[in-house]
Amino acid sequence: HRKAAILLPILDLSSSNTSSPSILFTVRSQTLNENPNQICFPGGHLDAHLDGNSLIHTALREAKEELSVSPSSTAEDSYDWNTGVHILGQTAPVPSIKGIPVTPVLTIMWHVIPDEPTMYRYFPGKIRTKCHVYFVYRCETC
Repeated sequence: HRKAAILLPILDLSSSNTSSPSILFTVRSQTLNENPNQICFPGGHLDAHLDGNSLIHTALREAKEELSVSPSSTAEDSYDWNTGVHILGQTAPVPSIKGIPVTPVLTIMWHVIPDEPTMYRYFPGKIRTKCHVYFVYRCETC
């Protein structure tokens, strides 16, 4: 019985040019056999050898693979996954199109994810690009 998890990353970019938080999506590579060009959240299947039974670990592991710029945590351009991610929690699993239970893991990320040219130097062929959907705050006086 397979399980999967996705990371729902809310980016807090208050230290960058944009003050509005956003939700990060990825776009799968067009060369993949399954779901090419699909807009999705980072994530994947539980690997009991790597994750134990932790779907939070699954979501983080897959997001690191898909979004990190370097397999090495010491690389100067790598994202700091130890201090840059705050886990808010997880929801109940939701069935995928294929019926696999997928557990969403909600996080806040405080740093900017690397740009695409740097990112794909290490993980070509899996993720084509990333995109953000910004929250819009609208205040009206009555």
